[in-house]
Amino acid sequence: MTNKASSFPAAASIGPLHRHGGRIDALGELPIHALGDDYTVVGNGTVLSLPALNAGVTVALSITGTPTFKNSARLICPNGVDYVAGPGDLAVARSAGDGVWRLFVSPASGAALADRNLSLSPAQQGQARSNIGVGTGAAAVKSDQTTATSATVAVVPAVQQNHPSAVKAWFTFSVAQTVNGVCTLGDSYGITSVTRNATGDYIIVFSTAFANANYGMSGAGQASGLTNGQATINYQASAAGGSPTLKTTTQVRILTANGSTGGVIDYGTLSVMFFGTQ
Repeated sequence: MTNKASSFPAAASIGPLHRHGGRIDALGELPIHALGDDYTVVGNGTVLSLPALNAGVTVALSITGTPTFKNSARLICPNGVDYVAGPGDLAVARSAGDGVWRLFVSPASGAALADRNLSLSPAQQGQARSNIGVGTGAAAVKSDQTTATSATVAVVPAVQQNHPSAVKAWFTFSVAQTVNGVCTLGDSYGITSVTRNATGDYIIVFSTAFANANYGMSGAGQASGLTNGQATINYQASAAGGSPTLKTTTQVRILTANGSTGGVIDYGTLSVMFFGTQ
């Protein structure tokens, strides 16, 4: 009598879940094995690869040190760049077969990897931006900002102020803070100094020179006795309608006045900003 059941393949053996593989060192090839799927990774070494295991094999890696997982075609890290781990991080590696592994990371802090310092080189930062669809991978430089035409490069804080729309210098202060002609600024950016020459008469020195003297100015102030719309801030000129007496790439002289009478006065508070190319 033939055992008909023998013509069917035996069911695949499935091992128990959460088999602790022990503590393993962060070596060039991370020493995981087929008998474990949950490991504690110790040390601060550099991991280049994981052993070739069947596609679909998944292992959990609890990090205790600061190992570096080198991104490559065989070890695909988040954002396509090297992953510098931190104590308490949890990484999950899943085999795609043929020795190729994909790494997924949950930082100990709970913050997204993009919010944590991964010690990336400029090239790696660019590659990360490219991988997640932000720009072409290149960081904007000053010329990108001043021409203001690129729709691909990623803006970084060090150059964002070079865009034509950005304020290049600004300050705010109270006239009461003036000591021996030098004004103590409240808050400012791009300003070396503000000096009060006389009532309502100020010289402003920029910390970064403008490319030319065709920059613009806007401001606001408040003075006792003035109503809305009566405060005016102007370039100091030798005659009505004349050219500014001092407006260079590095400094400018301004007057604060009563817009109704035209008289030069001190404001209680003054805020001024400048736009242009630097």
